[in-house]
Amino acid sequence: MLTLIPTLTLTLTPTPTPTPTLTPTLTLTLTSLKVPANSTAYYPLEFCPAWACERTGELVLSNQTTGDEYSFSLKGTGEEPLAEAHHVLEGQARKPQSLSLTVFNVAADGQPCELTVDSDLMHLSGAPTVAVGARAKNAGGGKGAGGVEYVLTLTPSMSGTVQGSVSFTAPDGRYLWHTIELRTTPPEVTLTLTLTLTCP
Repeated sequence: MLTLIPTLTLTLTPTPTPTPTLTPTLTLTLTSLKVPANSTAYYPLEFCPAWACERTGELVLSNQTTGDEYSFSLKGTGEEPLAEAHHVLEGQARKPQSLSLTVFNVAADGQPCELTVDSDLMHLSGAPTVAVGARAKNAGGGKGAGGVEYVLTLTPSMSGTVQGSVSFTAPDGRYLWHTIELRTTPPEVTLTLTLTLTCP
């Protein structure tokens, strides 16, 4: 039976993100790995980047009995975040609807800041920014610090189904976003006209 001892080195590589010096979390879950003779074992490794990035590294498993080393090249790619939630609103055209969204401090340093609000939806109103407090040190993604409620008012002018999003961007370029689907029925009748025609 082999007993392998893991060691890990990470190399930061350039990345076209607003904060290229981010350090992702790469977790070594075992301090040793026992492999029975004539068998295969798997070493669990978890890559948890704090933001979009690419990182490379090397995992070395050392056989403490023979001195042999098994080296593995690692590459981790952190993709941009998924939407926090998808909201479906059903209502009538020209009637305002309110939607409350929960936002978090997503800034890299976790310091209090203002998030800039942006949307591709029409007929939407709300504050252009939202202030968020400091993020707890152990809350890497911001959610552990508790959220702030941001209220939007949507007043679609026409019936139909429209999809869009609302994003909240920190000063350093990090952001979170929500997707919204509006299912709108025609507006109420505003005026009824009676026409009388005289046939020749």
